[in-house]
Amino acid sequence: MTEQNWYTSIAQAFANNPYVWFGTNNEPPASDPGALSNWQGQTYASIRGAGNNNPVMIEANCDSTNLCNLGFTPSVYAGYEL
Repeated sequence: MTEQNWYTSIAQAFANNPYVWFGTNNEPPASDPGALSNWQGQTYASIRGAGNNNPVMIEANCDSTNLCNLGFTPSVYAGYEL
């Protein structure tokens, strides 16, 4: 089972439980922020595609000088609800 299949199955199982929140991987790799954006976008889409509207926490990525979210792809996150 792939990670996205797992997120879909968990999102379906807890679709009617407002106390279940989802989150992307903690401390994601920083080497390719564009790829990380796509990975997070796939996770979000898997959860929403399963009919689950619970909160999804997206892990930020910061470098050693505390510059956060540089290189991410803004269009991936444009439609997310805050």
